[in-house]
Amino acid sequence: MEAGGPGLVLYDHEGNRIGRFGGVGEGNGAGLSLQGPGGSRVSLIFRQDGPHLLLFDTNGKFRTELGASAKGPYLFFNDPKEKGPRIALIIENDAPQLQISDQEGFTAVLGSNSLVSTKTKEVQRTTAASLLLFGKEREIIWRTP
Repeated sequence: MEAGGPGLVLYDHEGNRIGRFGGVGEGNGAGLSLQGPGGSRVSLIFRQDGPHLLLFDTNGKFRTELGASAKGPYLFFNDPKEKGPRIALIIENDAPQLQISDQEGFTAVLGSNSLVSTKTKEVQRTTAASLLLFGKEREIIWRTP
């Protein structure tokens, strides 16, 4: 939220910056960002695609996002490393999905998922009861059903 349009910056009684209310990006919405002791931060952003709640740890690293878009709600948990482990809970177009990824790039997906046939380019949607295991290159290494 820091790189935004006009806004109001909030300070505590000692002159420490504790928050900001204002524009997000170039006319892309509005938001509120509050900073706690030790550098942790929470940002509530309202964009055209819906509201997003972002949580940052005491090192300023992005850790959690809760959002609601026209496609559906989602919740992300991120490791502070750029390619670290990640957990995502998504309901997109009435299709629930739980994704778990590790730092090596392997991913397990429980729930509904769209798969594209490499031969026919046909899109196949799995059921909520399916489990897919992907390799580092996003290739399917195992699936059921």
